[in-house]
Amino acid sequence: MDSFTKQTTWRPWKAFLLEGIVVGLLFTAGGYMQARWGMTGLVLTELMFLALAIAVACLHRTPLKEVFPIKVPKPRECIGIFILAPAGLMCSMIAIGAALVLFPGAMDEVEGLSSFLYSKQSLLSIVLIAAILPAVCEEAIQRGAILSHLRSMKKDGTIILIMGVFFGIFHLSVARFLSTALLGALLTWLVVKKNNLTLSMLLHFLNNLISVTIGFFAGKGAEVGAGAAQTVSSLRILGSYCILGCLMPVLLVWGTGLIEPRYKGKKRWLIAIGCSVGLLLAGILLV
Repeated sequence: MDSFTKQTTWRPWKAFLLEGIVVGLLFTAGGYMQARWGMTGLVLTELMFLALAIAVACLHRTPLKEVFPIKVPKPRECIGIFILAPAGLMCSMIAIGAALVLFPGAMDEVEGLSSFLYSKQSLLSIVLIAAILPAVCEEAIQRGAILSHLRSMKKDGTIILIMGVFFGIFHLSVARFLSTALLGALLTWLVVKKNNLTLSMLLHFLNNLISVTIGFFAGKGAEVGAGAAQTVSSLRILGSYCILGCLMPVLLVWGTGLIEPRYKGKKRWLIAIGCSVGLLLAGILLV
């Protein structure tokens, strides 16, 4: 991963400190604003993270273009992102299904989040608040300010793992920890390999856009479905998600191969196909 001109001031331990500050702010100031002002509070929370990210860069006296490397992506990279977006959604579905098996009570949390986002809101406002703002503000603080402290680390895999866990913790959700951690790892991989925050912002936006659009048009049916799901075996729910997301490994290999050509190869394709078949069979058995 590319280092800064002043990398010595960006120490890895400070990434853990900053993540702790971010989570603390989300739990206190963010929680207060969202409880008091609803969706307006959510907007203010996102803007708070953006301001914090810029402030951290300024305190380190590092050029913003280094902390937030915004570049025009190549056409093949854009295609790769559009392929990874549905793959990320499938991965999230399977991860949430697994969370429901491990923590059956997590369904109440999912229902509460849906009610908060989709009650009395237009699609345009939901897209702005739940797709555009997080893609910019959360990427600025997570893959911008926090990740910058880890640039001196030699092993990319360790950086990706740490940032994945950070992103899972950041969402303060038992039900969504695994899904957001996996998404965070994928977003971090993009920045680590390409040093381009535009790619992670675009994927983050598309992932949230797909989710909120489905949730919006499902409307009250989504809440009914969530309630009905409580009467269905969580293993059967997981099985259904495995079937729906069985193409996820293939899409991951395809998308990452377009973004980073070094990730091409017959072996990766064979492994992906094998995993897809495994997910399909597991889903059939569970259902």
